[in-house]
Amino acid sequence: MAPGEDAVHARADDGIRWFSCAGEEWGARVSGQGVGGTGFLAIVAWEAVHFCRPDAPQTPVREALVARGRFPGLFDTELCDLLRASVAIVRPGERAAQ
Repeated sequence: MAPGEDAVHARADDGIRWFSCAGEEWGARVSGQGVGGTGFLAIVAWEAVHFCRPDAPQTPVREALVARGRFPGLFDTELCDLLRASVAIVRPGERAAQ
């Protein structure tokens, strides 16, 4: 890493998009995709976006769904809004926060 290079933003090749929200650094990446709905006209394609912290980029802590193909075009402010609307990922043995 070059002197003065930000360690958080240096990991651009791992598929994580780093952004700042309310003064905190977060990472976001598409972690899966699927389709849902019923009937011929009610099918929707979506992607699961996982959010992580810089100190544990391989451990997602929050999740949100977006329309498939929308993630690459989101601005950082939209990622922040998506983070605020996301749900916590509950691991086996943990209880969901109320």
